[in-house]
Amino acid sequence: NAERIVGRVGIAEAREARGPSHIGRSHDVGAADLDDATASDGAASGSAIVTITTRIPPQITEPPSVTTNKLAQVGDLAVVAGGEPICFTVVAYSPDTNSLNYLWDFGDGATNDPCHVFTNCGPHEVSVVVSDPFASTNVTSTVAVGCLLDITKMQVKLNFARTNSDSCTLTATLEDLVAGYDLTNKVVTLDVGGAQVPFTLDKKGKGKGVNPSGNGSCKLAYNKRTHLWTLTANLKKGSWQTPWANYSMINSNIPKPGILITNFPVISVLDTNAFVGIRNLHYTAKYGKSGSAK
Repeated sequence: NAERIVGRVGIAEAREARGPSHIGRSHDVGAADLDDATASDGAASGSAIVTITTRIPPQITEPPSVTTNKLAQVGDLAVVAGGEPICFTVVAYSPDTNSLNYLWDFGDGATNDPCHVFTNCGPHEVSVVVSDPFASTNVTSTVAVGCLLDITKMQVKLNFARTNSDSCTLTATLEDLVAGYDLTNKVVTLDVGGAQVPFTLDKKGKGKGVNPSGNGSCKLAYNKRTHLWTLTANLKKGSWQTPWANYSMINSNIPKPGILITNFPVISVLDTNAFVGIRNLHYTAKYGKSGSAK
């Protein structure tokens, strides 16, 4: 609740404090106290008891987060798709138990609507001002609207006979990543059908897996002829059968020509940049042994 501070101040200060309240703090001065402290000649003298109520602004306990159409969550960064309504929420409360108002800003003006359609890919700041009748506070988060990840080659293998033996290889190009991007000590995270593997890059764009759940290597290289970045990745020694089962890659007998796996997603995140691609795969499997999709 609001903090109440009681003290004895001079008459002049008390009369000034008796004026209108201002944002963040209100003043309450007893009239009887002022009258009793007035000298016989009418001049302000002595002291008065003043109660000052300090208003605590709304408290934000969780920053803005995505509630609809989120493609992936990589650390604190939410990856979303452009052209679709993306809705947000923020968790806040008023210590003075006042009602709260929310004003959102997605980079193109303030609004009361927590939903927004992003039209340009890349990182976007999302800000919200939370206010009550006395004070306000604000917070900003970053979301990544996915740019195009053009997958040119991909193969997924599952090993049902051994643990930590699943793998994936892929080649793709990244649209909208600027030339000359400094890759030194940057972390690129690959999300392959819900299986996430981070890689730490050197200045030449070569990386090794740093996640205990999966190892492997990757490389980012800039092609001066096409003016595009090419990503090659070899994920191995992973345990990814649980997330991939959501796309019907299961331990079963599925002979050739297999079944069609549609819209299998691959997401690459570098800093606050995200690149999103989908791939259709044909999946075959031998129960208790292995499965393959390409």
